[in-house]
Amino acid sequence: MITLYPFQQAAADEMAEGVLGYIFEPAMRGAGAKRRPIPYVQFLSSITASGKTVILADAVAQIAAQSPAKPIVLWLSKLSVVVEQTFANLDAGGQYHDLICPASGNPAQVVA
Repeated sequence: MITLYPFQQAAADEMAEGVLGYIFEPAMRGAGAKRRPIPYVQFLSSITASGKTVILADAVAQIAAQSPAKPIVLWLSKLSVVVEQTFANLDAGGQYHDLICPASGNPAQVVA
């Protein structure tokens, strides 16, 4: 079991709260028949080795546990090696897999 540092937990909680707030009360644009939700975008920028993968995995787990629908997360990085490393860490058998897919039945899953 991985325990996040307080700054990591605070960041994950803040991200999850923002997304869940949007899910249940999305920002809207337009009027009448042209009224539509404004897409939600969340970024995380932090220094190397600060635990970005852990922060994002915990935030996704919180969102999945409290959302009426499974979240879809587009995880981007400038370097393909970082994407591959993150996927390996979150996929079944990876060191952070339990953060997004705990034994409690959390519906989050990793898809390539």
